[in-house]
Amino acid sequence: TFTFSETPSNFAAADITTPNGSIGSTLAVNGGDNALYTATFTPTSGVYDTTNVVTVGQAWTDLAGNAPAADSTSGNYIVDL
Repeated sequence: TFTFSETPSNFAAADITTPNGSIGSTLAVNGGDNALYTATFTPTSGVYDTTNVVTVGQAWTDLAGNAPAADSTSGNYIVDL
């Protein structure tokens, strides 16, 4: 789930980097909240590493045309299979 403070413009799956897994090609707006997106993440099996993070780049903008000041990166995640 990706939660923005306001509705993003041109936010796409290509803006998301996952070194040890993949994001499905489709992002969905969650219900009527245009600032809340969901996607399907499929982790690479058996990878336990400090690079287990999800990063959102800066290729999208808000409705006023302002791009983010920096990439947003999640904390390290662990997949318990």
